[in-house]
Amino acid sequence: MTIEQKPELNRFADASFPVTWPKRWRAFKLTLPVWVFMWVCTIEMGVLNAWLTNRPTADLISSLTSGLLGGFVVFVGNL
Repeated sequence: MTIEQKPELNRFADASFPVTWPKRWRAFKLTLPVWVFMWVCTIEMGVLNAWLTNRPTADLISSLTSGLLGGFVVFVGNL
């Protein structure tokens, strides 16, 4: 189900709210190379550490994923 709002009803929107989704998306696009670099480095360090200690387990994957997603949630929440 899709709900669309007529453009003339936008005058009822609260303009004092400083953060909108387009602003968040712009900020995310601006910092996207930093996020990709951070994710690649974190995954690389985790995989190499697991490989060198002979312990590549699902625990490693879950901890890397939760750490990266947690950082992303904190970033989006602070915009």
